[in-house]
Amino acid sequence: MTEQDRVFLQTGRAEDFAFDERVAKVFDNMVSRSVPFYNEVQRIQSDLIMDFLPEDSGVVCDLGCSTGTTIEYLTRHQKCPDSTRFIGYDNSESMLDKARDKLSEQIAAGKVSLITADLSRLPKLPACNAVILNWTLQFVRPIDREQLLTNSLMIRY
Repeated sequence: MTEQDRVFLQTGRAEDFAFDERVAKVFDNMVSRSVPFYNEVQRIQSDLIMDFLPEDSGVVCDLGCSTGTTIEYLTRHQKCPDSTRFIGYDNSESMLDKARDKLSEQIAAGKVSLITADLSRLPKLPACNAVILNWTLQFVRPIDREQLLTNSLMIRY
């Protein structure tokens, strides 16, 4: 269960925001309260992606997957083909640890892979049917955004 977000209630010296263990611990609570219609966007996005995935061997890449909520929505979607594979990328090991806990069954079944990666230096993506960047681009340095988007568009399926 996600803990209540109290990250910014602490006083003292201000630090740069980081997706560290302290944030990962409360992230799901934090994002569901701070992003308007967060859960509704997840649901609608899942519906759209499932409508366009092939029935056999689809692949979805989630860039900046954080705690794996988007992948969780997708894997649990009633239209999700058993053969669909999901690859989540994030640069925060703490966030990926939460995602590993959340998606442990899907990982064990070989349906989900999680990769530690700096999106500004992301290697070539595998062939896939959908690329997701939910609320991610704002955390990529502006100078690196164009290359990330170009790499995302260069995929072949």
